[in-house]
Amino acid sequence: MKATRSGSVVPIHGSDGVRVESIERLVDLPGGTASPVLAAEALVTKISEAPRSAWGFDAPFGGPLGARRTDLERGLENASAAAADWIREGILEPLQSNAQVCALPLQPAPLIIPGMPAEMIARAASTYLLEVSPVALIAELQVDDLGVKGAQAPERRQALRGLADASLVRPMARALREHAITDGGMAALLCTVATWRGYRSYDHGALHAQAEYAAQGFVYC
Repeated sequence: MKATRSGSVVPIHGSDGVRVESIERLVDLPGGTASPVLAAEALVTKISEAPRSAWGFDAPFGGPLGARRTDLERGLENASAAAADWIREGILEPLQSNAQVCALPLQPAPLIIPGMPAEMIARAASTYLLEVSPVALIAELQVDDLGVKGAQAPERRQALRGLADASLVRPMARALREHAITDGGMAALLCTVATWRGYRSYDHGALHAQAEYAAQGFVYC
């Protein structure tokens, strides 16, 4: 989910798409606020209370900015240092003491082995944080324009149809479609899709084995 918006999705078993249940502004959630500090606190609380979930952030998890391996590989522009600090200090650091929250690939994904005692499984991480990017997802899909920057409503509707045609998003109710084509809504939707694809498709252990990714973060899409 993007920091300013959040999306709720449910994977469809046997399908390559997700069902989007909501797209909401953080300021509209319980405890939400436009204050960066208070918004971070509200988001940390929401993450801590949501086991078996994955959260995507359109901001860097680690630095140094401008020299990160993942940025160079994906051709991403330098991110805002303020956004990076907000993520690290406001979100990641407060959650480090929560054993059930794991930031990938900064931390290794816990290994659950068949036959492991239930009490050990219960203590393993079940909430995952990933760094994602709408721009990186567009590049990954090899689509010229999915309507993130500067697009008008018709272009965003076409982008939404493109996501459905690619089996990335399941059919949505009309009201939710209209919400998705707003400026922040489309970016949040792309971040949500990138989070789902990243959590499902990547070998997190192999990424963590790369020293630069494990220290700097990695853009999933």
